[in-house]
Amino acid sequence: MLLVGALDTDVESAQITAEANLENLIKRGRPHPPAGDSGRPSSTGTPYHHPNTGATTPTQPQAGAAATISAPLRRKPDGRTPQTGQHVGCAGTIGAMTQTTPPRRATVANRWPTTLALPIIAGAITLIALLDREAELFGPSIATMAGIYLTAYAHGRPSTAWLAFIVLSLVVTALHLLARTDLLPADPGIGMTVALVPLWIWAVARRRFTDINTFSVQTAGMIGFGAITLLCATVQPRLGAALAGVGFLAHGIWDAYHFKANKVVNRPWSEFCAVIDLAVGVALLVAAA
Repeated sequence: MLLVGALDTDVESAQITAEANLENLIKRGRPHPPAGDSGRPSSTGTPYHHPNTGATTPTQPQAGAAATISAPLRRKPDGRTPQTGQHVGCAGTIGAMTQTTPPRRATVANRWPTTLALPIIAGAITLIALLDREAELFGPSIATMAGIYLTAYAHGRPSTAWLAFIVLSLVVTALHLLARTDLLPADPGIGMTVALVPLWIWAVARRRFTDINTFSVQTAGMIGFGAITLLCATVQPRLGAALAGVGFLAHGIWDAYHFKANKVVNRPWSEFCAVIDLAVGVALLVAAA
């Protein structure tokens, strides 16, 4: 009997212990009331379960808590919120990405080749208006412009066009002076056309023909603009002025092509040359009309 009594006592104790453990687990899953106040609703706005009665009491958030909850999180410069230190969602990033920057207006600073061309155009128009020698003065310039492209192409550096402009301008000026003093028996246009040949040979010697497409374009330009220069030197002055105008306009198109392709010469040069060619070409055609 004593053994049976002991077994009953052990079973009862185990049952009591299990019930206590179960009650503790249930209490752990329930929200706890605020410290020091077991019967007052929570200020967080969440339902409160009373530990003794099991009743659920709906609570209302306090004014301060509501303001805290509804206030939007402000980002720091590094993209984190001051309250949590976490990154705000991608909405701010997407908004920044969708903002479009207004296009920058063209100014004198970024259109300096055009600005640089304006005084040259003014000087050329002045010569056309004052002198009746359009074909003689402007015919050799067509071959000169072709020579500038050939020099830059043979050298392999697009910026060389500016140096070639200075050098070949001095050459054609010297040819004009020699022709005026009868020291040069040929027309300056013929001399500048002949000068294209060694420039083309220089390009061949540097194996620039490996890019067959560009080499073909430059060779065709040398032949075409050289032919126009020779015609200006051999026809009547009035017709020569018209041919010079056509040559300048054609070279303006040539400049626009190279500006778009961004080959042989740099874009500031092609812009500079195109503005001069188109303006002077129109002026020559008007003078020849």
